[in-house]
Amino acid sequence: MTSRAHISITAQTGQAELSAPQKKFNTLVQKIAAQRKLLGDWQEAIPLFQQRRARELDPLLAKLDGVSTELVAFLDGAYAQKGLSKTDRSKLAGIICDLADTLMQGDRAEAMKAIYNKYSATDFDTEAREAQQAMKTLLEEDLGIELGDEVDMDSPEAVMRALHAQMEAEQARMDHIAAEKEKHRSQHRKKSAREIKQQAAEKDASQSLREVYRKLASALHPDRETDPAERARKTALMQRVNQAYANKNLLDMLQLQIEAEQIDPERMANLSAERLRHYNQVLTDQLRELQQEVKDTELSFKRQFGIAPMEKVTPANMMSILREQVQWLAHDIHQMKNQLAHLDDLKTLKLWIRTQVQRSADFDAFGMDEDFDFDDYRR
Repeated sequence: MTSRAHISITAQTGQAELSAPQKKFNTLVQKIAAQRKLLGDWQEAIPLFQQRRARELDPLLAKLDGVSTELVAFLDGAYAQKGLSKTDRSKLAGIICDLADTLMQGDRAEAMKAIYNKYSATDFDTEAREAQQAMKTLLEEDLGIELGDEVDMDSPEAVMRALHAQMEAEQARMDHIAAEKEKHRSQHRKKSAREIKQQAAEKDASQSLREVYRKLASALHPDRETDPAERARKTALMQRVNQAYANKNLLDMLQLQIEAEQIDPERMANLSAERLRHYNQVLTDQLRELQQEVKDTELSFKRQFGIAPMEKVTPANMMSILREQVQWLAHDIHQMKNQLAHLDDLKTLKLWIRTQVQRSADFDAFGMDEDFDFDDYRR
C-alpha cells in the first residue's frame, strides 16, 4: 500500500516553484497527516494509561481510603478527650466532616454518613439536597436552560448529558430561527458577491468530491471482474471508498485512486488551479474536523481521570503525569500514617488541628497545600 505521505505535489521540469494552490494542497496534506498521527497516538496511549493506572494508582487510592478511615475513627474517639477547648472541638468537628465527606462511598458510606451527621449542624442528606438544588439553579440561571426534575444531580455524567441535550436543543432552535430570518431576508435582497462566490466554491468542492467518487466506483465495481482474487480486492477497496466518501474524506479517496492505479502521484502537478482550489476547500474542512476530534479526545481523557482542563497533557507526557500522581499519593499515605502514629499526644493533636484549619484556609485563598511535618512540630 502506498503511504499517505506520498500524496503531494512536486515541481515539474521547467517549473520554478509550486503555485499557491499547490503549496496549500501540500501544507493541508501534511497538517492532516500530523493530526491523524496525533489522534492515533491518543487512541493508542489511553488504553495503556488505563492499564497502568489500574495497576499502580488504584491500589494506592484504596490504601489511602483505608488510612483515611482509620484517621476518621481516631479523631472521632479523640473528640471527647480532656484538654481540648471548645474552639478546638469546633475546628476538629469541621475536619472530621471534611474527611468523612471524601469517604462517602461504597461499603463505608453509611458509617461515614453517621459520623458526618454526628458532627455537622445538619444531616448529610439534607445538605446534599440543598447543594444539588443550588447547583441546579445556578446552572439553569447561568446557561438559561431547564434541566428538569428527573436529572440525577449526583451523577456528573447525567448532568453533562442533560446539559448537552438542552444546549443542543437550544442551539437547534436558534439555528432554525436564524435560518428562517435568513430565508426571509434572502427573499427581499440580492445575495452579495461574496456569498455567491462562497456558495459556488462549496458547490464546486462537493462536485469535485463526487467526481473522484464516480471515477473510483466505475474502476472498482467488483461485479465487472471475473477473477475471484481481483474481485475480492476491488470489493475491499470499494468498501473503503464508500466510507471515505461518506466521511467527505478527500485525502483517503485520492490515496485510493493511487492504490487503484487510476492516477500517479506525479500527475497531481497537472491538476488545474481551479480543481486544486476545490480540493483545498474539502481538505480544509477535513483538517478542521480532525483537529476537533483530537481536542474532544483530549478533553474526554481529562474529564475521565480528573485532570485539570488547562493542564498540558499529550500522549507523550501522560505517563509522567501518572508517575507524579503515584508519587504524591504515596507521599500522602505516608503523611497520614505518620499523623496516626503521633496524634495520641494532646499537644501534638491541638497543634495539628490548628495547622489543618490554616492549611484549608491557605488552600482556599491561594491554592497552597503544605504538609504537616511531625518532625518539625514534635516537642
